[in-house]
Amino acid sequence: MPDTRPRPVANKTKKLLLEAVLNAMAFHGKKGDRVRMVFMPKDPDPIPEGTEGTVTHVQHIDWGHDKFSQVSVDWDNGRRLSCVVPPDFLTIIAAGKPE
Repeated sequence: MPDTRPRPVANKTKKLLLEAVLNAMAFHGKKGDRVRMVFMPKDPDPIPEGTEGTVTHVQHIDWGHDKFSQVSVDWDNGRRLSCVVPPDFLTIIAAGKPE
Protein backbone atom coordinates (compact mmCIF):
# COMPACT_ATOMS: atom_id res chain seq x y z
CA MET A 1 0.00 0.00 0.00
CA PRO A 2 1.43 3.44 -0.94
CA ASP A 3 2.38 5.93 1.76
CA THR A 4 -0.30 8.68 1.67
CA ARG A 5 0.90 10.68 4.67
CA PRO A 6 1.58 14.38 3.96
CA ARG A 7 5.23 15.10 3.36
CA PRO A 8 6.95 18.07 4.97
CA VAL A 9 7.42 21.07 2.68
CA ALA A 10 10.94 22.45 2.36
CA ASN A 11 11.54 26.02 3.57
CA LYS A 12 12.44 27.15 0.04
CA THR A 13 9.12 25.80 -1.24
CA LYS A 14 7.24 27.53 1.58
CA LYS A 15 8.93 30.82 0.71
CA LEU A 16 8.05 30.45 -2.99
CA LEU A 17 4.43 29.64 -2.15
CA LEU A 18 4.17 32.65 0.18
CA GLU A 19 5.64 34.94 -2.50
CA ALA A 20 3.13 33.59 -5.05
CA VAL A 21 0.20 34.23 -2.69
CA LEU A 22 1.38 37.75 -1.84
CA ASN A 23 1.93 38.53 -5.53
CA ALA A 24 -1.59 37.33 -6.30
CA MET A 25 -2.91 39.66 -3.58
CA ALA A 26 -0.76 42.61 -4.74
CA PHE A 27 -2.53 45.61 -6.20
CA HIS A 28 -1.79 46.05 -9.88
CA GLY A 29 -4.10 49.01 -10.49
CA LYS A 30 -3.56 52.70 -11.14
CA LYS A 31 -5.11 56.09 -10.50
CA GLY A 32 -8.60 56.29 -12.00
CA ASP A 33 -9.36 52.57 -11.75
CA ARG A 34 -12.70 51.55 -10.26
CA VAL A 35 -12.32 49.06 -7.42
CA ARG A 36 -14.49 46.97 -5.12
CA MET A 37 -13.60 46.17 -1.52
CA VAL A 38 -13.26 42.43 -0.94
CA PHE A 39 -12.10 42.58 2.68
CA MET A 40 -10.34 44.89 5.13
CA PRO A 41 -9.44 42.73 8.13
CA LYS A 42 -7.42 45.05 10.40
CA ASP A 43 -9.27 48.39 10.27
CA PRO A 44 -11.44 49.28 13.31
CA ASP A 45 -13.99 50.98 11.01
CA PRO A 46 -13.55 49.08 7.72
CA ILE A 47 -15.02 49.87 4.34
CA PRO A 48 -17.92 47.40 3.96
CA GLU A 49 -17.37 44.46 1.61
CA GLY A 50 -18.73 45.16 -1.87
CA THR A 51 -18.33 48.95 -1.60
CA GLU A 52 -17.02 50.48 -4.82
CA GLY A 53 -14.81 53.51 -5.35
CA THR A 54 -12.24 55.26 -7.55
CA VAL A 55 -8.48 55.04 -6.98
CA THR A 56 -6.90 58.47 -6.43
CA HIS A 57 -3.30 57.43 -5.69
CA VAL A 58 -1.15 54.29 -5.59
CA GLN A 59 2.21 53.94 -3.87
CA HIS A 60 4.14 50.66 -4.00
CA ILE A 61 6.45 50.12 -1.03
CA ASP A 62 9.30 47.60 -0.94
CA TRP A 63 11.19 47.18 2.32
CA GLY A 64 12.98 44.07 1.03
CA HIS A 65 11.30 41.61 3.40
CA ASP A 66 7.95 43.40 3.22
CA LYS A 67 6.20 44.56 0.03
CA PHE A 68 2.82 46.25 -0.07
CA SER A 69 0.82 48.97 -1.81
CA GLN A 70 -0.92 51.93 -0.24
CA VAL A 71 -4.02 52.64 -2.31
CA SER A 72 -6.03 55.83 -1.73
CA VAL A 73 -9.67 55.55 -2.75
CA ASP A 74 -12.65 57.89 -2.92
CA TRP A 75 -15.41 55.45 -1.96
CA ASP A 76 -18.92 55.79 -3.39
CA ASN A 77 -20.33 55.86 0.17
CA GLY A 78 -18.62 59.25 0.69
CA ARG A 79 -15.59 58.05 2.64
CA ARG A 80 -11.99 58.66 1.63
CA LEU A 81 -9.74 55.96 3.03
CA SER A 82 -6.45 54.42 2.00
CA CYS A 83 -6.02 50.67 1.92
CA VAL A 84 -2.84 48.72 2.58
CA VAL A 85 -2.67 45.77 0.17
CA PRO A 86 -2.07 43.17 1.60
CA PRO A 87 -3.73 42.60 4.11
CA ASP A 88 -6.61 44.60 2.61
CA PHE A 89 -7.86 43.14 -0.65
CA LEU A 90 -9.42 45.07 -3.55
CA THR A 91 -10.52 43.91 -6.95
CA ILE A 92 -10.37 46.10 -10.04
CA ILE A 93 -13.79 46.31 -11.69
CA ALA A 94 -12.99 48.84 -14.44
CA ALA A 95 -9.77 50.32 -15.74
CA GLY A 96 -9.33 54.07 -15.56
CA LYS A 97 -8.33 56.22 -18.52
CA PRO A 98 -4.62 56.01 -19.43
CA GLU A 99 -2.60 59.00 -18.25
